[in-house]
Amino acid sequence: MRLGQFRRGFCAWVGALALLAMAPVMRGQGLPDKPGKQVLMKVCGACHEPDVVAAEKLSRDEWSDKISHMVELGAKGTEPELYQILDYLTANFGTGPAKVNVNKADAKELAGALEWTPAEAEAVVKYREQNGGFKTLGDLKKVPGLQAAKVDSAKDKLEFN
Repeated sequence: MRLGQFRRGFCAWVGALALLAMAPVMRGQGLPDKPGKQVLMKVCGACHEPDVVAAEKLSRDEWSDKISHMVELGAKGTEPELYQILDYLTANFGTGPAKVNVNKADAKELAGALEWTPAEAEAVVKYREQNGGFKTLGDLKKVPGLQAAKVDSAKDKLEFN
């Protein structure tokens, strides 16, 4: 083997090692930096590149089914982690804003889908239990501890039936 061939081969080998070393840093770079990304990378990245989700646009129910299927195949995550992943995928790779029925959803669903704090979501549930269901945005704005601006920003995701 000539010295030039050795150098080229050695440089290619060192370059491949450098790319392998950088792979964990590069993983997930195509994903939006939003809440849930790190959990997605941890749980889903154990089996495949998490970036594969960027090519799909699914409804919340379809993402839920896909996550359930992945769990059946061996994906490991706690229930809260799986809900974080579902919220992340729906928000960033969903077919449209997920609608949440404010008269039926529990506090966890309200907080996750509408980006409200747990305290705000609990206040909505408590108010609903004491005063009956909501019919309009105006009704929802009456909830103590829930800012009207947050209700307005979530209006496209709300259902009242």
